Amino acid sequence: AAVMALVIFFVPDPAQGLAEMSRVVRPGGMVSAYAWDILEGGFPLAAIQEQMRAMGKVPMLPPSAEVSRKQVMHQTWVDAGLQAVETTEIKVQRSFNDFEDYWQTALLGSSVGPTIKALAAQDYEALKSGVQQRIGHGSPIVISARANAVRGFVPS
Repeated sequence: AAVMALVIFFVPDPAQGLAEMSRVVRPGGMVSAYAWDILEGGFPLAAIQEQMRAMGKVPMLPPSAEVSRKQVMHQTWVDAGLQAVETTEIKVQRSFNDFEDYWQTALLGSSVGPTIKALAAQDYEALKSGVQQRIGHGSPIVISARANAVRGFVPS
């Protein structure tokens, strides 16, 4: 088996990465991946990306974000010649002590952290305030996220 966990959208050529995974798995073996549904609001930091867009800012996306869509994953596996291809959604929730815990965790991430830190002070505060309005002020803060998963089998 070969598994690509939360990585496929960082691969510049997902089909080539999948071909390599398939090459090293013996016939009948499974090749699978899962990735945050980054373009359909499934990313754990989607509220930050949405607020950035509302402010006219462009959130950083991985180079192959399109492959995070379930139907694109499915077609990529089919096009690679894998058999019995199946896709599913993985739904998760993560709790944060409060908004500040969520915000500080987001700042550590490579996906939005550098972009946020590069904002002018006024934009930084506007972003933070807007995100807090989107996800709430309560304690704890619970964030729902969704990943798309795919698997297929190397032909025998």
